Amino acid sequence: ILLRVEQQQAYASELLHSGLLHGLSPADRGLCTELVMGVLRWRSRLDQAIAAVSSQPLDKLDLEVLAALRLGAYQLGWLRLPARAAVNESVELVKAAHKRSAAPFANAVLRNLAAKPALLRPARRRAASAAQLAGLYAHPAWLVERWTAAFRLEKAERICAYGQQVPPAAGRLRGTAR
Repeated sequence: ILLRVEQQQAYASELLHSGLLHGLSPADRGLCTELVMGVLRWRSRLDQAIAAVSSQPLDKLDLEVLAALRLGAYQLGWLRLPARAAVNESVELVKAAHKRSAAPFANAVLRNLAAKPALLRPARRRAASAAQLAGLYAHPAWLVERWTAAFRLEKAERICAYGQQVPPAAGRLRGTAR
């Protein structure tokens, strides 16, 4: 799904509700949704962290490798999965994409990220500028600058933090016809 979003400008929400996931259990569909939406929500932050430990510029990486790195980094920073599992699964994705020569690179990048969790989720601190705030919360700088100008930095930070929360699940029950 992440590759199709990148390569074909597809909509993740549509792909998550398409036939692609019909063979998965409800729990696996939920995990898939969390992974896809989490990677998309935190993409710029993930890319910053990956770039900080990568020996290669991100624009030189194959999309399959970059997608696997983003998935692994998201799992390391936001999900309660053992680091070895997140690293292993991402390396296996690289291999499955026929990028076997990139597997040691992916392994090294993700192990470095696992050893430096502050790169993914820095300690809670106040941002000194709209640009810092945009980087911390993976929001577009132009949007954070508008919020900061309109509401001041403290309120803009609360808006950014709220915008990165996972939305609550909701359901709608239809009543019976009377």
